[in-house]
Amino acid sequence: RMVFQLIDSRHKPTKDDIDMLHFLQDNGFSFVIVLTKIDKLKAKERQNNIEMLKSEMAFVKDVPMIPFSAENGEGVETVRDLLEKINEG
Repeated sequence: RMVFQLIDSRHKPTKDDIDMLHFLQDNGFSFVIVLTKIDKLKAKERQNNIEMLKSEMAFVKDVPMIPFSAENGEGVETVRDLLEKINEG
């Protein structure tokens, strides 16, 4: 089992996002962070926002952050691969 925590890549994580990440981590859940709407950011904004998000969520250790776009398909294969691994195990 794994939780896919969706966080909008365009903004700082909300208090609810941070609370949920603490909950998942404190209770031993396996989870990944999916950074949604990555296609809405220009290259420079994208890099800056990913760095900001990593900084804001620095308390989360060893959790993948997957840039994701429903528009252009970025990250879809990564998420699909994780789902397949979960279904196999």
